[in-house]
Amino acid sequence: MKKRVITGIVLGVVTIPCVYFGGIPFLILALFLAGIGAYEMMHMFYRSYPTLKRLQYIVPVMCVVIVFLMYLAATHGFGSNILSIDFASGEVAVNDGEMTFEAIRTKLLFNFWVLTSFAMFIAVCFAYTLFIKGSGAKDMMACATTLCYCGVIMGLAASIEYLEPVSASPLLPRAPFGGRSFAYVFLIVTTTDIFAYLIGRKIGKHKLCPEISPNKSVEGAIAGGLLGGILGTAGAFLFQLVYLVPEWGVFNNILLILAVFIVSIIISIMGQFGDLIASKFKRSYEIKDYGNVFPGHGGVLDRFDSLMMAGATFYILVQFIQLILLGA
Repeated sequence: MKKRVITGIVLGVVTIPCVYFGGIPFLILALFLAGIGAYEMMHMFYRSYPTLKRLQYIVPVMCVVIVFLMYLAATHGFGSNILSIDFASGEVAVNDGEMTFEAIRTKLLFNFWVLTSFAMFIAVCFAYTLFIKGSGAKDMMACATTLCYCGVIMGLAASIEYLEPVSASPLLPRAPFGGRSFAYVFLIVTTTDIFAYLIGRKIGKHKLCPEISPNKSVEGAIAGGLLGGILGTAGAFLFQLVYLVPEWGVFNNILLILAVFIVSIIISIMGQFGDLIASKFKRSYEIKDYGNVFPGHGGVLDRFDSLMMAGATFYILVQFIQLILLGA
């Protein structure tokens, strides 16, 4: 327990400033976690498929490249926030001068390189396994899974940091929108885990996935999702990711709160899926932890499995909602 607490404190001391200030420090942290996480996953596969001996070192480098390209895609071209919201009147409009042709072309170019690099890396891994004696389709799938999980999904989660602010926050004037977004997602994931455990232990009678995680119950999962959604909704307004607009009227503001609640529940559910997916891999390949980079907590994938999936979901939802608003 002492080791776990010390590791948690050190982890907080390192990660909180990186998330708060963003920029290059956060990028370095994200690339480090992507590389270590990818190595943990490939090493897990290597124990069952010895033909992955060299690829367990090559694929993590590929994942780092994908995360870096996703960082470039998130920070070049028009900003992640291309909406201008007048909270006095409730009017939504496109920011002048941001969605220029050149900005759109730049954004599309970097996203093109993300897709191209992902496809190219999978093709390289597949081609490499063809010439390794004793390799099979499982070797190929191991590489593709790692590139998707530790490259694309982790890259999407890391891209939260580069979402731009809708407006300045009097509550957290120095914190970027990304830092507040991480606080929001982290709040949902943490409260979901805590209440799912406590309530599941108290009244849980129906096993959720007994073959994967025997201690998780349906009751705990539902309670964790609901309470994670409630506290996440409160956090979204506390961190000023969204605002109540008096001019919109009571009914429209209630709809806004309901929409934020639904989004928070979706993030909570996906965080639970992230935990189960990581546990499924560990059960299938008979390992206790992915690694020991965090003493008492396991590896990167042990510590950040829920946050990765929840963060990626949040980033996708933000972009999707933005497209709906623009379409409207």
